[in-house]
Amino acid sequence: MDAIHRRHPDCRIDYAFNHKMGALLGADPKINRTFAVLRGGDESTAANIAMLNDLLTERSYDLVVSFSPFVTASRLDRARCPVITPLGFAIDLLRAIDSGGVASMPFRVGAWLEAVIEGIAESDREQPDAGGSAETRVYLPAASIERASRLIHRAGLPDEQEIVYLNPDTSNRSTFLGSDFHIRVLRGLLGSGPAPAVLLGRGFTYPGIEEEILGALGPENLRRVQTVPPDLSLEDFAALVDRCRFYIGGDTGPLHIAAARKIESTMRFRPRNELAVVGVFKATDPRIYGYDSFRQDMIGSSQDATAVTIESRPSCKNLTCSLQRISASCDTRKCHDALDPDRVVGRVLEISRELEQAREWLPATGTLGS
Repeated sequence: MDAIHRRHPDCRIDYAFNHKMGALLGADPKINRTFAVLRGGDESTAANIAMLNDLLTERSYDLVVSFSPFVTASRLDRARCPVITPLGFAIDLLRAIDSGGVASMPFRVGAWLEAVIEGIAESDREQPDAGGSAETRVYLPAASIERASRLIHRAGLPDEQEIVYLNPDTSNRSTFLGSDFHIRVLRGLLGSGPAPAVLLGRGFTYPGIEEEILGALGPENLRRVQTVPPDLSLEDFAALVDRCRFYIGGDTGPLHIAAARKIESTMRFRPRNELAVVGVFKATDPRIYGYDSFRQDMIGSSQDATAVTIESRPSCKNLTCSLQRISASCDTRKCHDALDPDRVVGRVLEISRELEQAREWLPATGTLGS
């Protein structure tokens, strides 16, 4: 959106995206109209294309940009304007990787759109800024911020409590870290002395993983861990992690929501945006999907806090693993074995030492919000 508005500040932008993200993206002032109608999964592709074609029939556009590999120009047959598809973006991304440049998805999207818009704009217009924008944003409803505050207080956590949000779920097996990995991370954190309280996310792609993790912890550790409500929405999740000090999780959607800058559009509340993000990457390439404040070939998160990446690096890992559809001949065992939970614990404790000292008071075990 920033790239388009820099080039055409008065243009109208409509945005169609996944239905679950409606509350987080709908308040963006640079978007004229949002259509939170798309659904994930290969089985939904035909329905998504039908909805997009209906939209193209109803409304008139000068340009359509698609970032979905399933929505090609030929399938958007009702478009009455140029349709730009992900092929050009994929080429730009590969060039950045080959050159050792920044290949981060948010950065490259901005850079690619700048180049696309420059190519179709009038030659006498001011040239756009070089490169892409690294900041990503989500918009928190005021009601979600209030609900997150109530959840924190019902759990007995004071505002100054240092909280770790641990998300054990991912979208597929190439990024899934497994219960054993998270058990070892939790034991390391909770056994390191005065440890922060932990909010444990639930499994959706891998339901019940939170119960496996809790079942392996002893009573002395259980009192420090609380699971989040099973009906936690994405917007409430975004508001809840904004109240935490650390987010730890694999390569999946919540990682990017955690790393995004939080904005509350009514100005009734001011999000903290002080969440340290620890991304754990198994088969996928963190240069594309991750955040790290210390690497020149990556971007930091959009939080006012440190972002770090812990990556599995088996000898067989290459760029094709980042397609997140590992072939049947690869069981991801080498990626999994190359992950070190102690590195995660060490990085969290290192960052924590640079922040305020963790409090000793910790809540009783339970389900957050109960």
